[in-house]
Amino acid sequence: MDPTLTHDEGLFADIDTKPAPKNVTESMKYKNKKTVHIIAHSHTDLGWLSTLEEYFNGEHLDFYLGSINSMLTTVVQELEKNPSRTFTYAEMKFLKMWWDKQTEVKKDSVRKLIKTGQLLIVNGGMSAPDEATTSYTDIIDNF
Repeated sequence: MDPTLTHDEGLFADIDTKPAPKNVTESMKYKNKKTVHIIAHSHTDLGWLSTLEEYFNGEHLDFYLGSINSMLTTVVQELEKNPSRTFTYAEMKFLKMWWDKQTEVKKDSVRKLIKTGQLLIVNGGMSAPDEATTSYTDIIDNF
């Protein structure tokens, strides 16, 4: 595919980037279009290829780019800049590690992001269940 193609000419030419239709008549105009939902979220495996601390601090850049610490810091900064953005976070262990390093001012900001629905905390477990094994017993075992 030609990398110089614009959004309207290239890979996503048939994807509807307009807001969802408000009624059935309006939706019929877009019957040949696809709707893509992009959900900014985390899936940071605890101890998968490295230790918790190594993931958190970004100590293995040969197979994991960045760090959980910088990711969470950047997410919060970007949410603070733009109230239309949201982020969904699931791994409580890493969130706790990050939270413990924050100032009270930053913690207040995060509380506000949660109250406004910009930062969504889901799952409640120390880690997120593997999407490939979502049976009841596997989820319980994961917690």
